Formats: sequence, C-alpha cells, structure tokens
Amino acid sequence: DGQVLTSAGAGAPPVFETLPVGGITEADQWRLSSSFSGGSGTINAAWERNDTFYDKIGTGMSESSGVFTFPSTGIWRVFFGASMIPDQSSNYSGFKMQGSQNSGSNYSTLTQAWAWTDNNARTLTACGEAIFDVNNASNCRFQFFASATTTVVFQGETSNNTTYATFIRLGDT
Repeated sequence: DGQVLTSAGAGAPPVFETLPVGGITEADQWRLSSSFSGGSGTINAAWERNDTFYDKIGTGMSESSGVFTFPSTGIWRVFFGASMIPDQSSNYSGFKMQGSQNSGSNYSTLTQAWAWTDNNARTLTACGEAIFDVNNASNCRFQFFASATTTVVFQGETSNNTTYATFIRLGDT
C-alpha cells in the first residue's frame, strides 16, 4: 500500500511510514506586473506571482521590496528573463542575479547578463540562470539587480511574462 515498516529507535515499536514521492517539491514564478524604470539597483517594484494558468508547487517564494526568500532549504535553480528598453543614449542594458546566505548582507553576484544593439532596435532581451544553495531558509535571500550606466526600463505586464523569474527546488542541500 505504499508504506514501509521503519524503526522508531531502540526500545520503541516499529512504525509504518509512507514512502517519499520523488519529483519537484517547490516551483514558483514571479513577474513584473508593470514596467520598472531605473539605473543600477535592485528591481524592487511591481512583482507579482504568475497567476495566468498556473499556481505554484509547494509553499512558494516570498518577496518584499525586490528581495526574495525561500520556503525551504535545498539546491535551487533560479532563472531570470528580462525585456529591457535602454535610454536613447545607450545601446545596452543588463542585470545581475545576486544571492546572500546571511540575511541579505554581502550579496554575491552569481550571474550577469547583458544585451546590446548596434541599430535602432530599442527593446533588448537577456536571460540568465543560477544554481543557489539555500543552506538556511531563514537567512538566504535572492535579488535581481538592474545594471546600467543610464536609465533602463524593465518591461512588465500583468497578464504575461515579459520580465520574470522562475524558482525551482532541485533537491536537498
């Protein structure tokens, strides 16, 4: 019936337990619901959970002022895709994916992505991903950092993914 007899320790009677089920236990997706404009800094406005034909698996991520926290420990895959419009004086824009394992101080850049154009095309797209060891769910943080020398607009849309992040727990830490 899907259960196994396991030891409950010396002197205790054995107990029946359900076998663990494999597969993904956490998956969540967030997007900008409206465009975010700024220079270099944390992309900290207009985040919403994807609610178009999808709901998270598991508890899901938490977000406050552009800083994401994880619901559980584990090895996580984080993907970020961005649609950007750089200032007219610049032909490039980009972002950094940053993680912290100590409550949001001392962020480390895990991934950088840039997009360039040498013509009049003004919308640029870049994506990146990182594998992040969430060794303590109370302390680990993640953010997406606009990296530009001029103003850049990260495009957002409430009904589809234009600039978005996907978080998937791959396994135990």
